[in-house]
Amino acid sequence: PASTSPHPTLQSLLLVALQVSHRCVERHAAKLGPVDSVVMMSMGDVSYLKAADDECIAALNCASAVFGSARSVDDVSGLAVGILAAGAAVCTHRLHSFFVVSAWMKCMLSAALLCV
Repeated sequence: PASTSPHPTLQSLLLVALQVSHRCVERHAAKLGPVDSVVMMSMGDVSYLKAADDECIAALNCASAVFGSARSVDDVSGLAVGILAAGAAVCTHRLHSFFVVSAWMKCMLSAALLCV
């Protein structure tokens, strides 16, 4: 009988995509500081912030797609929790950025649907 699980190489690539996504979002969260801190950005930091936001959005969208293709929660659970937690930390600082919040919400929804 035909197997319903993805090709092993594809599974490996998806796991790498999640790991990279986790690092990207986590790095942005770490740069912004603890959830309860107020980030003082100089004008020189604005270009960094825009680039980091774009990277974070791409990482969250990538994670969202991986969650959507995962066969079980066990495959992605540890990384999913890390990505969602780091994304939440970014969102507390970047609430006025529709694209960051939207990407995180989509990622959260994908992860939630995986658990249903």
